[in-house]
Amino acid sequence: MKTNRALILSATILLATGLAAAGCPKSWSELTGKTADRADPASAETPAPPQKYQDPDFGFGLDLPSDWEVITREQNPVLFARPQEAGPSGPMVNVVIENLNKRMAPYDYLKANLLTMQVSMPGLEVRNGGVEVHAGISMAWLQYAYPREGVMIEALSYCQTKDFRAYVVTGLAPAREFKKLEPAFRMVGRSLRLN
Repeated sequence: MKTNRALILSATILLATGLAAAGCPKSWSELTGKTADRADPASAETPAPPQKYQDPDFGFGLDLPSDWEVITREQNPVLFARPQEAGPSGPMVNVVIENLNKRMAPYDYLKANLLTMQVSMPGLEVRNGGVEVHAGISMAWLQYAYPREGVMIEALSYCQTKDFRAYVVTGLAPAREFKKLEPAFRMVGRSLRLN
């Protein structure tokens, strides 16, 4: 029994001496030969302020990501905005303006349009929706998804109404990219200002 203890003790001392001589790795990169991917807080980029878009003809304004290209038209959608690398399924933001035959609350307008949307976008699924107030302005929002040309699209619409008009700002992207873009889409939708 004493012999076994002596052997174990000797082996332990030799192992400890060998490790001490070799030195334990002091960092992950020393151990693996790879450098760790760590962001340097001093080099982190702050996002550029959004570009302010104002449309005097249709009477609305909104904030868009600073590096997105903006295209305007005379008919609906009256505005498209997208990054240069966007594909045919987005990401993009568009603005649709509809004349109404009566005054409607924003959420009632979105609900009334659901049937038309389901006809024009087969397979449409409503994910979430509601009403929120930003800067004292009440607006409705709706999040939905639908298949288009073999790609599942996820979209987020914000709506405001004024007198006999509805203004709808929609951000859309392939579903796999939507979560990353959702904060930008919400920023754009919440920034809608009616003149």
